[in-house]
Amino acid sequence: MPIGETLAEARQQAGLTIAQVSERTRIREAIIRGIEDDDYSACGGDFYARGNIRSIAKVVGADSEPLIREYDALHRAPDAVSAVSLDELLASSARTAHRRQPDRPAIRGLTSAAVASVRRRVNPPTARERTAAAHTPARRRVNLPAARGLTAAAYTSARRKANLPAVRERTAAAYTSARRKRGAGTDRGRLHLRAP
Repeated sequence: MPIGETLAEARQQAGLTIAQVSERTRIREAIIRGIEDDDYSACGGDFYARGNIRSIAKVVGADSEPLIREYDALHRAPDAVSAVSLDELLASSARTAHRRQPDRPAIRGLTSAAVASVRRRVNPPTARERTAAAHTPARRRVNLPAARGLTAAAYTSARRKANLPAVRERTAAAYTSARRKRGAGTDRGRLHLRAP
C-alpha cells in the first residue's frame, strides 16, 4: 500500500480531518494533501518529506519506520544520506575518510610566493618616508616657541590678576586679629576665623 494511502487511511480511522492534522503537526494542509496523494514536491526535499511523514504518522497513530523505508526506496535522491539510519551515516563517513590529504609542501610554496609578492609591492623604507612626510607639514604649521610664549604670557596675566602678596597680607591680618580677640592660650590654641 502506498505511503499516502496508508496515512490517509490511518487519519480517517483516527477520526481526524486534514485541518486537525495540520493544526497538530503545524504542516500546511496543502502539503498534507500532497503527501496523501503521494506528491512530495511541496515538501522541500527528502529531509523535510521524511520529517513530515514522521510527524503525520505520529499524530494519526501509524508506525513511521516502514513508511520512511518505503519513501527512501521509492523517492530518495541517489547518494543522499537518510535522516533515519545511523548505519548509513557511518558508512558514508567511512567513504569520505579516504580523501586525499592536501599537499603541504605545495601549500607552503604558494604561501611564500604570495608573501614575497606582497613584500615587493610594499617597500617599508618608502612607506616610512611617506608617513614622515605626512606628519612634517603639521609640525611646521605649529610655531612651538610662539605657543610657549603665549602660554607664559597667559600664566603671568593670571598671576597679576590674583595679586598674591595682597592675598597673603589679608590672610595674615585675619589670623592676627583672631588671636588677639580670643587671647593667647584660650580654646586650646585653636583658631576659628570668621568670614568678614
